[in-house]
Amino acid sequence: MSCFSLLCEEADIRCGQDDLTVTYMLPNYHVYQELSAASTILTTGRAALQKRIMGLLRKIEHCTQGCSQAWEDTFMNWEAATKLLVSYPKTKLEEAQICEGFHRTIGKRRASHQSTEHELEDQLNEWANMTGFCCAMGGVCLLRKSPSRTSLSNMPGCTASLPLDARKGSMLTPGQDMQYCPVTQFVGQLLRLLVCHNEKFGTQIQKHVKELVAHEMSPTLYPILFDQIKAIVEKFFDSQGQVVVTEPNTQFIEHIIFILKSVLENKVDHTAEHLGVSSIEGMMLAIVRYVRHLDTTVHAIQIKTKLCQLVEAMMVRRDDLAFRQEMKFRNKLVEYLTDWVMGNSHQLAPPNSGDVTTLTRDLDQACMQAVAALLRGLPLQPEESDRGDLMEAKSQLFLKYFSLFMNLLNECGDSTEEKDVSRHRVHVSRLSELRTCTIQAMSNLLSANVDSGLMHSISLGYHKDLQTRAAFMEVLTKILQQGTEFDMLAETVLADRYEQLVQLVTMIGDKGELPIAMALASVVMSPQMDELA
Repeated sequence: MSCFSLLCEEADIRCGQDDLTVTYMLPNYHVYQELSAASTILTTGRAALQKRIMGLLRKIEHCTQGCSQAWEDTFMNWEAATKLLVSYPKTKLEEAQICEGFHRTIGKRRASHQSTEHELEDQLNEWANMTGFCCAMGGVCLLRKSPSRTSLSNMPGCTASLPLDARKGSMLTPGQDMQYCPVTQFVGQLLRLLVCHNEKFGTQIQKHVKELVAHEMSPTLYPILFDQIKAIVEKFFDSQGQVVVTEPNTQFIEHIIFILKSVLENKVDHTAEHLGVSSIEGMMLAIVRYVRHLDTTVHAIQIKTKLCQLVEAMMVRRDDLAFRQEMKFRNKLVEYLTDWVMGNSHQLAPPNSGDVTTLTRDLDQACMQAVAALLRGLPLQPEESDRGDLMEAKSQLFLKYFSLFMNLLNECGDSTEEKDVSRHRVHVSRLSELRTCTIQAMSNLLSANVDSGLMHSISLGYHKDLQTRAAFMEVLTKILQQGTEFDMLAETVLADRYEQLVQLVTMIGDKGELPIAMALASVVMSPQMDELA
């Protein structure tokens, strides 16, 4: 680390003589200064120091020749080291050969006579450090072209990597096709290691990859990460679109849910500007569709709960994300997630699972929190096949969801008694939280769909059951507090909307032109011009 200090010192001396700023000669001067000081700061151990270093590497903004070469050399060594680790042999003879090969790859030999087990642990740690370096520095390396080179490895023990001729390329600028970019290939290979099943290193490799991608990857790589995840998950479906459920696929999905949730919850390092580069709709729907087809087991319930938490995190970052058909996408997610609530209300416990009441209630709560977030400001959209009478289809869809939420509220009121006082308190607390988020979901549903929902819900204000009346009054109170568009209840609402739309499209600008109409005409394809007119 001291070399960075010497580099900065040299820049100071040379720039002092030539009256130049140090950043002119050394663009990353300030980051290098922090790197040189990092090793002198008292930390709690090697892991904390590595985390500090990777955080500084992500701050590098200028891809110099040195940065680019360092990343490429590290990637080359990383590939070779990965190949050795994932194909780790079982025989002692081959064990000695892999240690020899690893030392040759890294370019150094240790003179100590440590045990092979200790050496292997050091090699794994060194591989993890190289992985973190490539994750942290990969973003800035996208800013500079570099000579193309051939990738070194096909990784045995993991999902097959791309053929060699498809992995040649250069580091391209963000506007260019990045399919063959080494950084893209690195991200793809890294994700495939999430299902590495090497007998000795598999579990540790998976853990390192999951943590490093989730917490140490440069935000600039997020668009590539999302695209690579989508490409891999889409292979979990056959040519007819049927889900292929396997243990490795399920394991990959579970790891990806953790990674995406961590990425969305990371609000530092200027993540917002990179999250919205590519749409996440296809990736999220593919993940949800896969999880829907899992058997009803304790593990599947846990995965569904985590996925609902991911959806909620996605809606928190909604303004930073890109959507192509947001309303349709959110409607589809509501449809899928509410199925899980209905399935957990009165389902049979999975075989040999013991008491799963807590797990199912956790899933119910996670589902309702996600659904409440999805329903906020969401007009219901029936499926295309149900649009014979649009208002009737929308009304039936509202009734389906509203009835589900009311049933869930009734279950919250019919809480079972616990003999254990402490368990009873926890149980009541959980039901109270579930009731709160269910009320919020009902409020959001009705607020955004007053035209089709008020007729189904207003009678609840006169229901004979006191709890039902109280629940509806809570919903109505929330709606009034949030504010809603009651003018949509007017009989002329559709005509009024069309009139407003026509006025907007035919709005005349300052120079007498029609800016919106001209903008539409310039982007619409010729075959669709008649429909636009």
